[in-house]
Amino acid sequence: MLTTLSINDVPAAQRAMAWRDAVCDTFVRLECTPERHAPLHGSIQTGMLGQLHVARVQSSPQFVERTVARAQQAEEAFVLLSVQLRGRTVVQQGSSQAVLTPGCIAFYDTTRPYTLTLPSDFDQLVLHLPHHMLQSKTLGGLDHMAERLHASNPFAQAILALAPQLLRMVGAARPAVAERTCAAAVELIALAMDSLSDPSSADSDALAPTQGAAADALVWRTRELISRQLDDTELSPARLASQVHVSLRRLQEVFQDQGTTLSDSIWDMRLDYARSLLASAQSVRESISTIAYRAGFGDLAHFSRRFRQRYGVSPSEFRATLH
Repeated sequence: MLTTLSINDVPAAQRAMAWRDAVCDTFVRLECTPERHAPLHGSIQTGMLGQLHVARVQSSPQFVERTVARAQQAEEAFVLLSVQLRGRTVVQQGSSQAVLTPGCIAFYDTTRPYTLTLPSDFDQLVLHLPHHMLQSKTLGGLDHMAERLHASNPFAQAILALAPQLLRMVGAARPAVAERTCAAAVELIALAMDSLSDPSSADSDALAPTQGAAADALVWRTRELISRQLDDTELSPARLASQVHVSLRRLQEVFQDQGTTLSDSIWDMRLDYARSLLASAQSVRESISTIAYRAGFGDLAHFSRRFRQRYGVSPSEFRATLH
């Protein structure tokens, strides 16, 4: 059956540990370090389809590490495949690095250390299968860890179309159908991995590791500056570009590579901050208009509209469920 794990109703002080436990229970033992300037949220939908483990992960900025010690303690060997739906992920394993933007895919091996850098809110589908299932199907073995399969690759497009359907089939398909679907999915995944050996399908658009790291550092620095100025109703993309010493166009391009925009990132961080104020016992006597102003909204109607769009309830309805 399909299981949903969410930390969004967990008290803020307990969320980091709850999220690490949810990630470890779903995948393998990992260390998760949330970005300290972004309120932590996260949910995982997960289940088995035959021997194929399927999950959808949606969360806030963080750094994930499979340490040497954790990898050495592994009792089973798995390959994970991440399909980026929103945001950006930098997958690092050994000397290889893959920068994933929406539609891109990368593989990584749980028997070896790896890191995932997720500098903004993200949405991923993750397929998780035993080594032997994939190794027996590929022509070149498991030689393409942390290499990017670009969204333009036809196998990436096929997996992107199939993966959400696999999640929907969890718990709904009859066992025989689930096993046959799993077998077909593994064949497709093996073909996708083998395509990384084909020079004609090389990802000429892939970012060099140093470019990817520089872009991520720029995003993290910008988000830190936003977090320090959330109460400033005059904060703008142009001012942020000046503060990080790049052109506005360059800064907007970097955020677009994350699957978002600079303006949306400002408003999303304002909303997250306002939500934390509404949930805080220290702010219980403050009016909603005061909280909106503290979060940088100059107009209460604008705040209420954006809050409902993001969280599905009005600010007053959200507060009523907590106090």
